Amino acid sequence: IWKAVPDYEGLYEVSNFGSVRSLPRVVCNKDGMPVGKNSGKILTLSIGLRGRRQVMLYKNRKYQCFKVHALVMLAFVGPRPKGMDICHNDGDASNNLITNLRYDTRAGNFADKLLHGTHQRGENAPFHKLTDNQIHEIKKLRSEGKKCIELGEVYGVHKVYISQICRGVVRKFS
Repeated sequence: IWKAVPDYEGLYEVSNFGSVRSLPRVVCNKDGMPVGKNSGKILTLSIGLRGRRQVMLYKNRKYQCFKVHALVMLAFVGPRPKGMDICHNDGDASNNLITNLRYDTRAGNFADKLLHGTHQRGENAPFHKLTDNQIHEIKKLRSEGKKCIELGEVYGVHKVYISQICRGVVRKFS
């Protein structure tokens, strides 16, 4: 399903699968004289910070960069409510299917990141997904008295995530 990108109607559309396309149109120079045609095409998405897909849209002789998940939510759900984040239900920032996206509070988004193991410590911390073997090691070391903060530093995840693993709050790992 394709819907117009708000504020870019007649120029671009976004799909419920997270694709963005330009629409066929006549291209004019700054004086308004036609200089060519844009036949319309699916745009190539780039990958920005934290694995989020982004795209450049052109209007009024200016380019602007947009996160694709924001375009999908804007077109299919509506404007983001004040104080809300856009959350990826499966924790995969590159999965921009409308069924995988929702508006939620900052706390809800943080809880998702802990659940999926994608919580970052520091500005440039890498994403972390622990393996089942690492989970078992963490539980064993924790039962032997290791502190959550120490285990978090060893495995590169937040101490709260270690605590949730040991308490059984986090059960699904990939």
